[in-house]
Amino acid sequence: AMENIEVGLHFLRDTFGITPHIYWDLDSFGYSAYSPALFSKYDIDTVFLSRIGSFNKNITRYHGLLNFIWEGHPVDGLNNYSKIFVTLT
Repeated sequence: AMENIEVGLHFLRDTFGITPHIYWDLDSFGYSAYSPALFSKYDIDTVFLSRIGSFNKNITRYHGLLNFIWEGHPVDGLNNYSKIFVTLT
């Protein structure tokens, strides 16, 4: 997935001269505690996630947690505890 993000970001930069900071994941196969640090490597600070189980989504919706700050673990070589804003769609 990170390779796809990198290819897409290079395409947008080379073709249109833009570097977005928002990522919309339409069909994820999962995340890890390292995901925020990996996203931050590409200056992504906001993520929209659309594939979450109905049970979990209903619980987060009930508790008003469809938007949250995701703090991950550092990745070797990046030296950070990245935080990204997440919206569950």
